[in-house]
Formats: sequence, C-alpha cells, structure tokens
Amino acid sequence: MHDFAKTCAAAESAIRLYRSALGTQSSSLNLAAYEIFFRAGGEKSNEVLTIPDWPQTPEAVGAAIKDAIAKGNAALDEIGKQDFSKVTFKTTVVALDDLTYEAGNAGNKAVIIKETNTSPAMRTAAENAVKAYQDWTVGIDYREDVYKAIKAFADTHPKLTGEDEKLFNETLRDYRRAGLDLPPEKRQDVEKLRKELSKMETDFSSNIVAAKVALVLRKLNWKACRKASSIRPA
Repeated sequence: MHDFAKTCAAAESAIRLYRSALGTQSSSLNLAAYEIFFRAGGEKSNEVLTIPDWPQTPEAVGAAIKDAIAKGNAALDEIGKQDFSKVTFKTTVVALDDLTYEAGNAGNKAVIIKETNTSPAMRTAAENAVKAYQDWTVGIDYREDVYKAIKAFADTHPKLTGEDEKLFNETLRDYRRAGLDLPPEKRQDVEKLRKELSKMETDFSSNIVAAKVALVLRKLNWKACRKASSIRPA
C-alpha cells in the first residue's frame, strides 16, 4: 500500500530544497527548475514526485479525455473477458478501482480547467470533455461483462478485512444503487436518467461560472445591526 506519510515527507523535502535555492539566487526559478528540486526531494524519501502534466490547448483537453476513456475501456475489457471461475479480488474490484482512479485524474483536470481557465475556448473544450467523461463513468456501471466478473467474485463469499472489505462492500453497494438488480428495461431507464442528470449538473455549474450578475453591497447601519442581534426572544 502506498505510504501517504512518506509522500508528504518527500514533498516537504522538495519544498525546502526549492526555497533554499530561491534564497541564494536573485531571480525566481522557473517551473523546470522547480521540478528538478521536487524530484530531488522525492529521491531523498525514496518516492517518485512529478508535476502533473496539464493540457495547454483546447485540442489537448479533448485528446486527454479521449485517451483516458480509451485506456479505461481497455482495462474494463480485461476485467470482463477473464475466466469467471478464476476471478480474484485484485482482478475484479481492485482493477475496477484502479482504472476509475486513473481516468478520474484526467476528468478532474478537465473540471478545474472548465471552472478556472481564463480562455473561453479552453473552458468550452473542458466542458465538452467533462460531459464526455461523466457519460462514460455512468456507463461503467452498466457494463454487463464487468458486473458479471464482480458478481462472480462476490459469489465466492470472500473473507476480506479492513480497507479491502470496505472497497468490496462499497463496490457492490454502488451497483445496487445503479439498479443492476432491476430488470433490463428499468435498468436502461435508470442509466438514461443518470446520464441526463450528469449533463444538467455540468451545465448548471458552467452557468454559475459564466454568470455576470453584479452583487451590490450597500452600507449598513452597524449600530442598528448590533442592536437587532442582541434582541432575544421572550
């Protein structure tokens, strides 16, 4: 299991190295130099630390999501095509968790670009990427082959403990909430509604970001406010 404390120690070491270097130079170090010190701090703690690679153009935003989805689909195919009589926790539940985590990194970057980038073209590309990503993530729950693999492992009644047991139980819970126990026609209705809802949520957040309504703050009579706040009900 990844040692989060070691990662934090590595990052702190990298930051100290970087600050020390800044103190000995008249000009600030560029991003490439920062990355060098960041990696050096990681090496001291036997950890690999790298600065995330972010899309810099609208085309790159869309390409990043397409690549993440393609890799995710390939991993889903691997889960679904395995021999169900030989499934394990690692080849089913863990594999599913790993692929959604990796794809989620690309999805989260798109969300941040959509919410914060100063370029309208970048925000629009990111919004489209987020919609494509969310549509895909909803569809994961309805991959019959993947669900059958997970179910085959669940039918072995595994004896899990700790975080493995928690991940296993939450995975089965998510499938139940997605309606996998429902008849096929009702399951399709749930999937359709979930995809529509995810698009509406993205549009809603985008509209908030794009809103230009001014918030007018008027001068208040603070003495009257303090007096009103001190009144207690009888």
